[in-house]
Amino acid sequence: MSNPLVLSVPSMTCGHCAMTIRKALAEIGQTGVDVNLKDKEVRVGAAVEDLPGILTALEAEGYPASLVEPAPRS
Repeated sequence: MSNPLVLSVPSMTCGHCAMTIRKALAEIGQTGVDVNLKDKEVRVGAAVEDLPGILTALEAEGYPASLVEPAPRS
């Protein structure tokens, strides 16, 4: 199993934002979504090939996002 995509969504600030993001991603077939309001991150159980569609769906709802590059472990 691959690691989830972790996205930074700086404009996500409340429960309504999280609900809108989950709905937008569900509409494009992405159901494995975990939203972390505190860190303003969204984890999506998707392949990297799905990233452009995910980013487009979030942008269309007013939530521009970017892929978080994990920091190397020391």
